[in-house]
Amino acid sequence: MKYVRTDKSGADLVRVCDLALADLRAGDTTPEVGNVVFEHAVYMGWCQQHAREAVEACAYGYEGVWADTRCCATRTCQNLRSKGYEEVSLSHALPGDLIYWSPCGSHCGTCDQDAGHVGILHHKKDGVWQIWQNTSYRHLGMTIVPMQSWQHEPVGIFRVFPAGPNTVPANCRPALVVLNRQPLEDCAAWIEADGHMTLRPEPLLHELGLQSIVAGLKQNGILHPNGRAYAVELDAVVQPLGWKLAYRLQPQGHRLYPVPNTD
Repeated sequence: MKYVRTDKSGADLVRVCDLALADLRAGDTTPEVGNVVFEHAVYMGWCQQHAREAVEACAYGYEGVWADTRCCATRTCQNLRSKGYEEVSLSHALPGDLIYWSPCGSHCGTCDQDAGHVGILHHKKDGVWQIWQNTSYRHLGMTIVPMQSWQHEPVGIFRVFPAGPNTVPANCRPALVVLNRQPLEDCAAWIEADGHMTLRPEPLLHELGLQSIVAGLKQNGILHPNGRAYAVELDAVVQPLGWKLAYRLQPQGHRLYPVPNTD
């Protein structure tokens, strides 16, 4: 089952929604969470952008890197389904799940479909889901409003963060592999307690066209039985094959950037 990351949960996404809305209610018309600015918070018709920004603020701390988002709510819903994100029914939904509806009567100028609508399930009050969203039908911009009668038949509900607690070991720090500005979340990179980065290398090697070396990595003990490898050891292997793995500690966190080896 695919998720955006393994070190965040739906509860973390709800907290991001709360922070953005609290900032807005305090008078900031462009609320911020980390380095993500919700610049259209007081405008209407920005539901997909707000959902994307909330996910990115939760997962990465900066904007524009969730590779599976698309131009509108309808396209994003279709893409999340095709990518294999966990999809749940309304009766099994949890806070932090993304909920999509279509058609909604608005037109997407990019894909030429009905743009649809998306919100983030926040909490239940008197048995009714309260939804964090940007609304045009209520003319409120960013807000939390109860689920409407017409919203009880969504076209998709996706759990983009796992519902449970952090699955990264408690003594490790999350990291991210970024190739051509796109995060490779399946690598599940983190910084071990010894200060070194490990990752699941097979998704990365597939993207680099180096999947043929996996067997050799196993034979040489670089790819461990748990499916992980130390980045520094993997770097030594891929450099003669035309790549190098550049580590950086960015303001947003630990990053590994695979780049062509031109030395």
